[in-house]
Amino acid sequence: MPVADLSQTERIRRLRAKIQAVVHAADPQRPELQPPSTSESIWLNRRFGQAAYTRPIASGEAVTTSCCD
Repeated sequence: MPVADLSQTERIRRLRAKIQAVVHAADPQRPELQPPSTSESIWLNRRFGQAAYTRPIASGEAVTTSCCD
């Protein structure tokens, strides 16, 4: 009887295969190992550094700002 491979590499490979199977079951038309498509406006905002970001402040609230505010 072979010994089970309990290495970290094998563990990560099994987790990735499981995640990929779940994603494929949820949306069979989506290409494997590809991120979802991004709209052109979001892509341009990211490219020019205008995407909004959220940062916490001392009171515990989150403030959303962008470079152009």
